[in-house]
Amino acid sequence: WFPSLPVPEVVDAFTGWGYSVSPEQVARPTSDFVLGVYSACVEQLTGITLDTLQEPIEQALATTDNPVCSAPSFLPR
Repeated sequence: WFPSLPVPEVVDAFTGWGYSVSPEQVARPTSDFVLGVYSACVEQLTGITLDTLQEPIEQALATTDNPVCSAPSFLPR
């Protein structure tokens, strides 16, 4: 996969953003961890928080006919 960084470099990069992660989280990420990382990246780059996006995401998913997508279980409550 690209880019391929050593785990310590990934940990250092997130520490530089003020996002504390452990080497174990990077090596064996959970879905909650991945959502947190994506959220931190979006917020760092755009200033938009997951809280700001939650309602529009739920509204968009409510319009789909796909039952997998219509249940936003991946969003924190």
